[in-house]
Amino acid sequence: MVGVRALVVHPREHDLVIGTHGRGVFILDDVTPLRHLSEEVLDSDLAFLPTRPGRLRVPAALQSFPGDDEFVGRNPSQGASIVYYQKKRHLFGDLRIEVYDDAGDLVSTLPASKRKGINRVHWSARRKPPKTPPATSLVFQPFSFLGPLAPLGDYTVKLIKGKETFETRVTLGGDPRATHSDEDRALQREKAQVLYDDLADLTYLVDKAIDLRDQARSRAGELPERDRLGRQLASLGDDIESMRGTLVSTSAAGRLSGEEQVRERLVYLYGAINGYAGKPSKSQLDRIGVLEGQLTAANSRFAALIDDRVESLNGQLTRRSLDPLEPLALDAWEERQEKGGSAGPLLTPSLAKHLARRAGVTPLGRLR
Repeated sequence: MVGVRALVVHPREHDLVIGTHGRGVFILDDVTPLRHLSEEVLDSDLAFLPTRPGRLRVPAALQSFPGDDEFVGRNPSQGASIVYYQKKRHLFGDLRIEVYDDAGDLVSTLPASKRKGINRVHWSARRKPPKTPPATSLVFQPFSFLGPLAPLGDYTVKLIKGKETFETRVTLGGDPRATHSDEDRALQREKAQVLYDDLADLTYLVDKAIDLRDQARSRAGELPERDRLGRQLASLGDDIESMRGTLVSTSAAGRLSGEEQVRERLVYLYGAINGYAGKPSKSQLDRIGVLEGQLTAANSRFAALIDDRVESLNGQLTRRSLDPLEPLALDAWEERQEKGGSAGPLLTPSLAKHLARRAGVTPLGRLR
């Protein structure tokens, strides 16, 4: 038990602040839904409850060494909460939440809580983390493993419960501390999305190269050691691997090698732009053009390699009743990505979590 000496509802945030004597402070986030529990709501099988508008907060970090007197609390979560009441626990059929923008495009799909009573589902207002190709080096950029933020405004929320669909609206507002203009925000979102898509394109290219390299080496292994076709296939595999080394870090020194290729440069630039809500700098904008030029050139080199050598080798393989080389198709790659993909993470999960906390982009716990 703990003695409670004060109860206050914050007039702006609508949080219930519970003060104790010597046991700290407890905070119940946003009691707005509780205020709207009516007899009509309680009799409903499912009903949405109002909540405070979401916020796209300016991230912040502080490095300090307070010793044993540190007061620990969580930062407010970025994004919006979706709150609903269920009369009974959901047992059968689908239960998910879909978020749509004003154009009617699906922005995010979230798993919905099946519990009886009041349920709160958090929408981070970010897209999925970017796809990145596997490599040996560690990318140490906190915002590079987060998807781009959704723009400010109103969104339609649909809760699909079996064959029924319930609908409401949520609002994403800006951080009142931010001074960026709408034009600057729009440019930042646009360029973050460009780099996000570039990383997906690079991942597809590298995965195609790895897949074709392995096919060539596998076919070479099926032929006699001094066979001319086998040597050609092995040479193709080596050339593809050399090309991959110009796209991603492959240093045997490992994660801290410091080697930078197109992947590492793209990731660093994406993280820098994605982590700042204002207008990218001129050097960053110029850098996008340089890296996209390198990516376009790499795609052209790979396409030329297929035209010049793979088609010729496939003719020889077919005449020997061996399977031809098949470059990885985009739809097959996308299906692979949906199932987990082959792209390597930017960071280990534990380090990613640590960096996110340092950057203030994930909840750290409310005041306790």
